[in-house]
Amino acid sequence: MDLNLWLYGSDRIMILFVNFMIFLYKINRNTKFLFWSKILVLVMKNINQQLLENVNGAYAFISSELSKPEEDVVSISLCGASKNAIAEVLKLYLDGKGAEYKTALSVNELINSCKKLDKNFENFDFKLMICRCDHISESTDAYCLDERNIDACFKLFNQLREYIFGSLNISLN
Repeated sequence: MDLNLWLYGSDRIMILFVNFMIFLYKINRNTKFLFWSKILVLVMKNINQQLLENVNGAYAFISSELSKPEEDVVSISLCGASKNAIAEVLKLYLDGKGAEYKTALSVNELINSCKKLDKNFENFDFKLMICRCDHISESTDAYCLDERNIDACFKLFNQLREYIFGSLNISLN
C-alpha cells in the first residue's frame, strides 16, 4: 500500500480507515495485526491540506513567473511570493510535527521555531532572503527588486520544500 496516497485524502477517509482497523481488530484480536495497524496510523500523519495547497500553489506560481522573459517579471511580487512561500512551508513543517505556532509569526520566528525542533534547519542559508530596506525594521519583511536575490529566495524555498516534504513523507509530485 502506498502510504503517500493517504496523505492527500480527506480527514473523513482517515477516520473511516482507523475505524475499519479497530473493527478488524475486534473481530480478529490478532496482536500482530493491532501492532501494525497502530504503526500504520502513526505513519499516516494528518497533513494540513490548506497549508499543503498554499505551498504547492506558491511553487507553481513562482516557477511560472520565473520562466517568463525578464521584462515581464514583476520583481516585487515575486519577492513577496517567495517570502510568503517560505513562511507557509515552515508553518507546514511545524504543523506536521505537531508544534504549536501562532499564524501571525514573522518569518524569523518561524525559522527559530523550526531550528528548535530540528537542528538541520541550521544548514539552510536564510541570509539569502534578507533584503535591504531602511524604513522596515525586520529585514525579512523588506522587498528586493534584484532578480538574483529573487532567484536565491526561490532556491531556498525549493530546498526547504524538498527537505520538509521528505521529513513529513509528502510526495513532491
